[in-house]
Amino acid sequence: KAYDIKEAQVDQIQPGLMRQAERFFILNQIDNLWREHLQSMDALRESVGLRGYGQKDPLIEYKQEGYEMFLEMMIDIRRNVVYSLFQFQPQMQPQAV
Repeated sequence: KAYDIKEAQVDQIQPGLMRQAERFFILNQIDNLWREHLQSMDALRESVGLRGYGQKDPLIEYKQEGYEMFLEMMIDIRRNVVYSLFQFQPQMQPQAV
């Protein structure tokens, strides 16, 4: 319901603007958070090797933690996109005469 109200407000300013904003915010968040995720995976790969000394299989540890990090990234994407959409305040552009 809140989304429908927001969509109606934005689309009054310019029809289809909400869809454009959704696309922009989704792609922006995926781009930023995927880059961070890859950096975190590199750091995990470097640190997980030491777990072999603790009698843990580094490959299994890497897979488990990597999957958890991926799920967290997906949650962050959803949360950030929803937040961005509701913070989105488009302004009407003055009409050229």
